[in-house]
Amino acid sequence: MWYVDKYLPYVHPHFKKKKTLLKKTTPFQTIEIMDLEFFGKSCSINGIPQSSEKDEWVYHECLIHPAMLLLPEKKKLDILILGTGEGATARELLKYKNVAKITSLDIDREVVKVFKKHFPEVHQGSFNNPKIKFVTDSAGNFLNDSNEEYDLIISDITDVEFFDLGAKAIKSQKDFYSLIKKHLRPEGVLAMHSSEITELEYKKHFKLKRLLQTIFPAVYSYRYFMPYFSNVWGFLLAFPHKKINPQEISEQEVDRKIRARGLKNKLKLISGRVFRSLFTFSPYLQKKEKKL
Repeated sequence: MWYVDKYLPYVHPHFKKKKTLLKKTTPFQTIEIMDLEFFGKSCSINGIPQSSEKDEWVYHECLIHPAMLLLPEKKKLDILILGTGEGATARELLKYKNVAKITSLDIDREVVKVFKKHFPEVHQGSFNNPKIKFVTDSAGNFLNDSNEEYDLIISDITDVEFFDLGAKAIKSQKDFYSLIKKHLRPEGVLAMHSSEITELEYKKHFKLKRLLQTIFPAVYSYRYFMPYFSNVWGFLLAFPHKKINPQEISEQEVDRKIRARGLKNKLKLISGRVFRSLFTFSPYLQKKEKKL
């Protein structure tokens, strides 16, 4: 029994499957939970790998902590998560004492129920934390109907070209990210995943970065290898200001920030040295980005 990842058209990684624990089709998507050799309890949505209990923390630390470490240490933070998923995004955010309120949004109530039941070792009780308000709605409708502003917006939803954002006012990706900017406070930040980025595959990532640069005055790419994805995965930080450049923050300053927030023994991946490496790209990729 093999689970085959068909996300990329030119290579299909195979994962040895012990058994299928659950397969369910909702009005929005099909989720499959499997017990895989080496990766343990894992899931796919519409056949695409999403999360593995053995390495999901690599992805979620990359998604959350670069942005959080750049926000003010003592400011009480209001945060919006687009894509509740298995609750690991909220779990990482709750490591910070200055998080005041989290609004966690997901379009698919049934999938969230599946994650809550089957991945307790991943969400670690975050679904029951009183700081979090869970909302079932599409990202487009929620943003279109809300007047709230946030210090941090985490976009952990599937690439927006693959699904209906739900709001008639949103006709394109640019509309979507422009709407996100309207909900960010002046000193805030958008953090999001943004497809693979390697020396062979980078066009999709840089295309999205270019789009964000037409909306936000400062946008930065970073990346890290994700074992379950069998790929180097890209992320983006977008700021409605130019006051912070993560590429210029020293290793020592990042380590200081980690200690000051009481995170020294709570992070498995992110350190000052790793933080710096996330934003370091080869001369080859730098040239390719400029030519696109």
